[in-house]
Amino acid sequence: MSFLRADHERLVAFRAGDRATLAAVYRHYVGKVARVLALGFHARSANGPVHVPGLQSQTDIECGCHEVFLRAFADGARAAYDGARPYSTYLFRIARNWRIDTHRRQHRVLLVADLPEEDAAPSPNAEQRLVDRQLATSIDAYLGGVPPRDAAYYVARYREGLSQTDAAARQGLTRIQGRLIEARLKRGLLDHLRQHGYGGGA
Repeated sequence: MSFLRADHERLVAFRAGDRATLAAVYRHYVGKVARVLALGFHARSANGPVHVPGLQSQTDIECGCHEVFLRAFADGARAAYDGARPYSTYLFRIARNWRIDTHRRQHRVLLVADLPEEDAAPSPNAEQRLVDRQLATSIDAYLGGVPPRDAAYYVARYREGLSQTDAAARQGLTRIQGRLIEARLKRGLLDHLRQHGYGGGA
């Protein structure tokens, strides 16, 4: 039985954005999401099947999990989960779509997720697309208030899909310096998103 489906009160608290519940959901599923990101999967492209490789480093996997749960815990994404199917299925769809987006940007290929029907989560509707745009706008607002070097590192790391080493090198930094920026950005961005209703809830 799904962690959320097994407990109606937990599902209600999850949809309301209760912090303790979100933390419990994160702890329960993060290992499974990490495995999906580490193993990779097959997708379709205009030229036929393509293997989307798994993330190699533990740091990249942790950052990937961070990105997946930011999306999964947004207000619209929580509301869109119907509670009728395993939440892992819903999370895996988000994880694979995020990984496809990063792979597409890195390799400039057109990819479409090739998932079995039983693994498919509900397709994004107009409301979810609006939530995604609002989330992107909120992230842009946060980046507008950080040092330009930090913002440029974020763009290289998360929007262009560069490794920590390459994102740092682009800014003339060592990987250690890049990791410090990344940690600072994570803390600041999470606080900013909570203040604006993403993953919030008292």
